[in-house]
Amino acid sequence: MPARLATQLAAFQEALARVDSEAALYELQVAYLGKKGTVTQLRGEMGKLPPEERKGFGAEWNRVRNAIEAALEERRAYLKEQARRLDLARVEDLTLPPLRPPAGTLHPLSQTRRRLSESFQRLGFSLAVGPHVEHSKYNFDDLNVPKDHPARDMADTFFIRPHRHPGFDDHTDNDAAMRLRAGELVLRTHTSPVQVRTMLTQKPPIRIVALGTTFRCDDDATHSPMFHQIEGLYVDRGVTMADLKATLMDFTRDFYGRRLDVRFRPSFFPFVEPGAEFDIGCPFCGGDGCNLCKRTGYIEIGGCGMVHPAVFEACGIDPEVYTGWAFGFGVDRMTMSQHAVPHLRHMFEGDVRFLEQFP
Repeated sequence: MPARLATQLAAFQEALARVDSEAALYELQVAYLGKKGTVTQLRGEMGKLPPEERKGFGAEWNRVRNAIEAALEERRAYLKEQARRLDLARVEDLTLPPLRPPAGTLHPLSQTRRRLSESFQRLGFSLAVGPHVEHSKYNFDDLNVPKDHPARDMADTFFIRPHRHPGFDDHTDNDAAMRLRAGELVLRTHTSPVQVRTMLTQKPPIRIVALGTTFRCDDDATHSPMFHQIEGLYVDRGVTMADLKATLMDFTRDFYGRRLDVRFRPSFFPFVEPGAEFDIGCPFCGGDGCNLCKRTGYIEIGGCGMVHPAVFEACGIDPEVYTGWAFGFGVDRMTMSQHAVPHLRHMFEGDVRFLEQFP
């Protein structure tokens, strides 16, 4: 048995000389002194020895174990010192310029908005913007949306509680501008107020598109409380529905890179007459039917129609002289259809794994 201990010690010392990392040193320690180590197993065989030999074997086993532990500690200190020396000898060239971090990419919604803007600018439209917090006059009244219309209900609209200055009270006459009635300020439910503001400040001919964020109390796979729209407006003498159809057909060809089938379905919107839903042939299945187009072969893009005379009158434009058309599309839905995104929520969760798919 003592000869076997001496053999294990010699084998350990030979293996120790080849160790060049702390990980390898730990593995060597486990191989000899672990629960199933070769030296540890020899101690378990001490019971097989005659009683008069056990004391001498135990003393020899302790000597071998102590020698192994001391050698391990000495090697560990040596490896740490070598690592420290290498670190101190490392040279950094501080004159080199730092590595530039990888550039990010635009959000897929931002990419779509830019492409939409570029498409309509090529068609001769200019860009217009408006506030997110809007007065109900521009968001509803001047767009021929009556007081009892369902769109004005709390189910669809975020209303803003009016702010009153602490220095005024309800009986002060000169703070009328600050004491708005409840329901007069809303988060805009569409970008159509931009059309109203444009017609109130510009004379025809008018040819604009408005892109921006809108808000409604919706939340499902294809709707979000915050979403994005693009609306177009064209007002001039002799404008007809044929102009609207030709413009939207040219737009779809420019945006999608090829001519797609289009479809106009009669529909009602308070601010246009006549009104229609605008559909395009599914760009993924070619009209054969798939999950994205719900097996219909068409994808609904938005609404459109001829501007209602009541809207012109509210904006100070003579409907007997001028005519015009307007449309409104959902930017989020167009992005989903373009990239086959199954759920609108992916657009707003900020998951880098999702965003990296749109370089």
